[in-house]
Amino acid sequence: MLCTVNTNTSDIHSFLATAGGSFVPFGSATANDDSAQSPSAKQAPSHVQLIETFDEYHAEYAAIRKSVGILDQPQRGLVVVTGKDRAEFLHRMITHDTRTLEVGQARRAFLLSKQGRITADMIVLHEADRSLIALDRFQAGDMVRELDKYIFSEEVKLVDQSSAFHQISLHGPNAFKLIAHLTGTAFEPLEVMRHASVTMDGASCTIYRRDDAGSPGLHLILPVDTALNTFTRMAQAVGGLVPNISQANDDNTDTRSPDTRPPIKGRGIGWLAFNTARIEAGTPLYNIDFGPDSLPGESAQLEDAVSFTKGCYLGQEIVARMQHLGHPKRIIVGLRMEADRLPIAGSPVHELDSPGGTVIGGITSSTLSPLLGNTAIALATMKWAKRTPGTQVLVPAEGAFVKATVCELPFVGK
Repeated sequence: MLCTVNTNTSDIHSFLATAGGSFVPFGSATANDDSAQSPSAKQAPSHVQLIETFDEYHAEYAAIRKSVGILDQPQRGLVVVTGKDRAEFLHRMITHDTRTLEVGQARRAFLLSKQGRITADMIVLHEADRSLIALDRFQAGDMVRELDKYIFSEEVKLVDQSSAFHQISLHGPNAFKLIAHLTGTAFEPLEVMRHASVTMDGASCTIYRRDDAGSPGLHLILPVDTALNTFTRMAQAVGGLVPNISQANDDNTDTRSPDTRPPIKGRGIGWLAFNTARIEAGTPLYNIDFGPDSLPGESAQLEDAVSFTKGCYLGQEIVARMQHLGHPKRIIVGLRMEADRLPIAGSPVHELDSPGGTVIGGITSSTLSPLLGNTAIALATMKWAKRTPGTQVLVPAEGAFVKATVCELPFVGK
């Protein structure tokens, strides 16, 4: 069934649709939402509607690289953790160190099953009196239920508050200017994986930085009651989610007079443009490039999400054993196609000398890269022995087999 959302979130969807946005469903048929707040609640939202594009893909992508792209994120959820033992408790449960987190610091981590598989991919934000966990909203309820099993005498409480907050991302060099404009105060650039609180539309908003699209990325966590108003003011600040630049040169240079230009250069963007930018940046996504059947070592995210100097945590024995053995059986790599053909997710990767024969991996994401001259690139899960940059393989794409070369990630911005 369709996701049941509150009025404010529905209004944001309508706001995006009125601006000409088209949508794509995102979710899980087995997802639970807000079950921590309502233990007796039956199966809740199955999916949400992501903005796919405003039908101006190239302009949306350019905003990420040159100005600022405003991206709605209804698929992102939030778990609020309180209690004096919260940092110590999380430290024992997830893959990264939360014991040493300072106020204002953020840290990426996984929650693992007892078998060492990734059940949630999260960003932990440490505040003075609570911790916020940003993650896929369809993993939030399951994570709360799983961690509740391990609370005994500790003073800690986890609550899935995904429906009480809404998340919006700003991607591009003008992201900081847009926040300063909205708050009316100077907003100093955050360092990567730091967060801050600002007052926006009369409510406290938490902002953390993670550059997952290869440009400065600010991720806003807003009370749902004020999210639409904030979203509207963002759009006004950039001249509309789809700016009306009727007087433009062939290179899309804005030729309007300074008096008629909006305060900030930017626009609304959708999943298609963001997806291109994050693949160029070599950022694998949970539930797309890796997921519940993946071990941490297979995600190519060990350095970012796993600490090997902390103590035990759920699934730690499997991770340590894998590290001791030296490597997983498979890992995410980058592929660059030699022909102008784009493989689709799910396509097999073959040995160079055996088209249609030996399968050594699979495509998880693909795009045409503007920064690489519209070259077809992809993320793929490959056998460990085939991960070495320079390795050539064959991939079916648009009705033919094309050669591809394993590349180091990121594709751009090294």
